[in-house]
Amino acid sequence: MTTFHVGTSGFSYDEWRPAFYPEDVKKAGMLTYYASQLPAVELNNTFYRMPKPETVGKWRTQVSDGFRFAVKASKRITWSAKLVDCGELCEWLFRSIAPLEDALGCVFYQVPKYVRKDVAVLRDFLSHQPKDVKVALEFAHDSWLADDALDVMREHDTALVTSDKEGEPEPELRDTATWCYVRLRRAGYEDADLRRWRDAMTERGFTDAFVFMKHEDSCAGPALARRFLALD
Repeated sequence: MTTFHVGTSGFSYDEWRPAFYPEDVKKAGMLTYYASQLPAVELNNTFYRMPKPETVGKWRTQVSDGFRFAVKASKRITWSAKLVDCGELCEWLFRSIAPLEDALGCVFYQVPKYVRKDVAVLRDFLSHQPKDVKVALEFAHDSWLADDALDVMREHDTALVTSDKEGEPEPELRDTATWCYVRLRRAGYEDADLRRWRDAMTERGFTDAFVFMKHEDSCAGPALARRFLALD
């Protein structure tokens, strides 16, 4: 059976009051409340600035056992260094998020379109990832979808992020790992759409599926996540 870790991209949004957050929930209490409603969150602020380990440790105390964080890696690794010679940067990243302990679900790297396929770079980059941490990669340039790059990802059980974006054809769900990472980025989904995605992940036999809805000011994300979890 596939274990689904479903949530939204980020959680600290004042515009989600009162549709999701009660008016009396303070900013400092948002994560605790969020974790009482949904089982996972994609941390996006870590892409722009890595928090101190003390802050990360506090996050861990605010959620219950079973809750999972998906950490979006620093853009210093993907946008600036372009995955090249990132051993020290990766060590810094994983030291920073170590206080999450068992609540760390996975780390995902978002690689911009101007970074094109380089299998040697990919192989070296993946060699710097901890073997006990799930790692996912999202590539904006299609050159990375070639078999030689995907085979390297399979060697390391690295998930290829599937992003279903507004105005684009529905992407293929690829099995480069024993688990998957799916970002449902459209503004709205019918139950039939959500069920089709869920069934596709289940039929592939993934052990875990991390599924995150886009942040919307209208608070559509939490509602979509709840609907996904409620599917029978």
